[in-house]
Amino acid sequence: MSLKFLKRLLILCFIFLGSTQYTYADKPEYQVKALSLVLFLKYISFNDKRDEFHIGVFGDNPFAGHLKKFDGQKIKNRKIRIHLFQNNLEEASRKNCHLIFLSNSEVLKQADLIKKLSTPNNLIVGDNKWFIKSGGMINLHILNDEVRWDTNKSIIDKKNLKVDYQIYELSTNKGGSK
Repeated sequence: MSLKFLKRLLILCFIFLGSTQYTYADKPEYQVKALSLVLFLKYISFNDKRDEFHIGVFGDNPFAGHLKKFDGQKIKNRKIRIHLFQNNLEEASRKNCHLIFLSNSEVLKQADLIKKLSTPNNLIVGDNKWFIKSGGMINLHILNDEVRWDTNKSIIDKKNLKVDYQIYELSTNKGGSK
């Protein structure tokens, strides 16, 4: 685990949490989760030649604009593009996002959606206790008032991705599946 990585993550979290109002629409939890999705792009190499990173949200959007703030910004010399698909499976499949966040509004059908939205070059992220067991790859959750994640390494390893070891090392389950 790199101390430099942890320092950067903490600094970014403090910057984004500094102006948070504690209303339902502006939960600091989803502000940090939005930042986490963007930071995952920095530590995962996708096997493609596209000049943009595409992040999609499928189902209800819990981010209340926090994720949209990153639209147009750059990471690893690629612009970030944010897409909100609601329940449009056809559009989500056609856009071929690098990272798809599967909202809790889809929890009852998430196993089916994970299969339909999964490609060799994408990562599917969620935030409910059944997500990993449903075939999800990274599950964001709260532990001791912090946003943390679990990884499903066995599924991720089948992808055409290079995942930095820090993603697994900082995982609460140390890269295993739950």
